[in-house]
Amino acid sequence: LTEQGSVVNLTAGRIVVRKNDKMLHEMPVFKLEQIVAWGNVHLTPAVIAHCLGHGIEVAFLSSPGKYRGRLQPEFTKNTIVRQRQYKNAVDPQFCLKTAATIVAGKIRNMIAMIKQQRRLRGDGRSLVGDLEKALPKLPSARSIDQLNGLEGAASAIYFKAFRNALVHDWGFDARAYHPPKDPVNGLLSLGYTLLYNDVYGAVNVVGLDPYMGFYHQPRHGHACLASDLMEEHRCVLVDRLVLTTLNLQTIK
Repeated sequence: LTEQGSVVNLTAGRIVVRKNDKMLHEMPVFKLEQIVAWGNVHLTPAVIAHCLGHGIEVAFLSSPGKYRGRLQPEFTKNTIVRQRQYKNAVDPQFCLKTAATIVAGKIRNMIAMIKQQRRLRGDGRSLVGDLEKALPKLPSARSIDQLNGLEGAASAIYFKAFRNALVHDWGFDARAYHPPKDPVNGLLSLGYTLLYNDVYGAVNVVGLDPYMGFYHQPRHGHACLASDLMEEHRCVLVDRLVLTTLNLQTIK
C-alpha cells in the first residue's frame, strides 16, 4: 500500500482500501496474505484484529522505504529452541563456523548469478575466477572481522559484474546505502528491506529470536539472525529481480 493518507478497513468479509470517499482497492479477506504499509497508511482496529488472529504479517515502511517494524502476532511458546539458540550464539567457534558457511553460500550464489549474465562474456569469466579464489580462504578465517573482509572484497567484485550487466546507464558505480545514491541502489535497498521483513517473520514463526544472530553481531534494534539468514539470498532473489526489471525497462 503506497497511497498516502489511505485507510484499510474490513467490510463484509472484504479488505477495502479508501482515500477520502474514493475506493482504491478491494479483495476478499481470505486472499489476504501480507500487508506492506508504505508511509502514511492507516489500518483500522478491525483489520489489525483480523491480521493478529490469522497470523497475517503487516510490515511498516517509511515513505523512502526504510523498514520500521511489523505487527507481531502472539509469539511462539517454544522456549527450548530459543535456549539452544542463545547457547550457540555465545560459542565463538559455532558463530565463526556458521558465519563462514553463510559467506560461502553467498559467494557461490554470486558466482552463479554472474555466470547467468550473457552480456559479461570474458569479463564475467575473469570475475568468476576472482570470486572462486575467495572460497578456499573462508574455512581458515580466524575471526568474524576477517570473514567480513573476505565478504567485502567478494561483494566489490560481484557488484562490478552487476554494473557491467546493466544494459542502460543508471549512474550505478558501486553498492551504496544510507542513503542510496542512484536508482539502482534505491531498488536494491528496497528489495533487501522487503526480504529482511520476510525472513524476520519466518524466524518468529519457528520460535527463534530474530535479534540474536551468529554472523552479524548484536546491536540495538538490528534483527541479526534475520540478516544472517537473508545474506545468501540477496543476489538470488533481489539482485536478479532488479537487474531484470531494469534491463527489460519495466521500470524506466
